[in-house]
Amino acid sequence: MAGDKKLQVYCTAPQFARVGLEMQRQMTRDICAGPGAVIPATHYANLPGLTPEMAEFIGGCGAGRVYAALSPEGDVQPCVFMPIRLGNVRRERFEDIWLHSPVLRELRNRDNLKGGCGACPYKYVCGGCRARAYGYFGDYLMHDPGCVLSFAGRFASATEAMLRL
Repeated sequence: MAGDKKLQVYCTAPQFARVGLEMQRQMTRDICAGPGAVIPATHYANLPGLTPEMAEFIGGCGAGRVYAALSPEGDVQPCVFMPIRLGNVRRERFEDIWLHSPVLRELRNRDNLKGGCGACPYKYVCGGCRARAYGYFGDYLMHDPGCVLSFAGRFASATEAMLRL
């Protein structure tokens, strides 16, 4: 890249919220250094004084919390990658599905998370990928097997206990 070009990163991975929070101090120095600073963007802007509040509000993975998937047949799912049929808009109102689905209620409460994600200090700003947990374990509340913190061993005891189930 040319010396005056900056790389912009856009990502919807829930784990990026954790990275943004961990890098916030460095980001503050870069922003205060003047024009041309690099600001990685995810579900929210990583700005001094705003990042933690926005991260808690939006909270990483939005499956069933911020968005839902709608198939051409009218089936509603928490996410396009999570094939759990919650209802069908051809037979019931989307609002009723959104407000009363037991699956969505579970997804919206991060205190329900299990394994490493349940023990993680970033569970309210990240929460892991619920679709990946569902794909690997058949349980959307299990830990995200793609999380680097699990691989780093920070939650090895929770992960090991989960694997013994």
